[in-house]
Amino acid sequence: MKLTKGLFALLLATQVPALTAGTIVPNANAATAGNADNRFPFLVEGGMKYEQVFAASQFSGPLSIGEIDFRNGIFVNQAFSATIANIRISLSTVALGPDSLSTNFAANLGADNTEVYNGSLTISSANGAGPGNTKAFDIVIHLQTPFAYNPAAGNLLLFIDNISGASSNVGTDFFDAVNPAGDAVSRVFSAEGSPNDTTGSVDSVGLIAQFNAATTAAPEPGYFVLTGLGMALIGSWRRKTLSRK
Repeated sequence: MKLTKGLFALLLATQVPALTAGTIVPNANAATAGNADNRFPFLVEGGMKYEQVFAASQFSGPLSIGEIDFRNGIFVNQAFSATIANIRISLSTVALGPDSLSTNFAANLGADNTEVYNGSLTISSANGAGPGNTKAFDIVIHLQTPFAYNPAAGNLLLFIDNISGASSNVGTDFFDAVNPAGDAVSRVFSAEGSPNDTTGSVDSVGLIAQFNAATTAAPEPGYFVLTGLGMALIGSWRRKTLSRK
């Protein structure tokens, strides 16, 4: 088989999956810890409903969100691992912005509301250092279904229906969060242990989150097929080149 320059370049490109940089919201907290810690909505007992809105102005352009990351707080933190037996996560585009969410969960959802995760979820942190005075974004949620988000269409709403609550570390680890009114995030949340509530309380607190298009999960099987084919073709091309010398 003749290995053209174009095919050679394509096969080399299959050797390493592409990764893209994440978007941290609020942007101002990329290397600066927030002024609050919060364990909602993950490390809770008995579950809860939770919605958090992220201002569209924090995103530089359209993003296919495949991963959402959080980091440990600065006041209460430790290495941990906890499993939430039953959780549903969805994303949608909304007109409502920070500090303007309704107390009614359903009223906040956008028309494009998409379930991106459903089932058991294990979250963990090694409590390692990040830039500045922050912790690393190592509390990682790989979405089962990516969400196509275009900030030109509105703000981003994260809806978390934590049905079961966490198996451990309730009250022993908190996530990095911000609390000032007028910033890029805010939330509405049910009472802890009340995941069936249809309404909740609103405030200006919000978890600092990182949105990634790429995933650090294992490559799809097709990646290994292409890689094997690429290596075989490259090896064949090299042998033929050497035989002609």
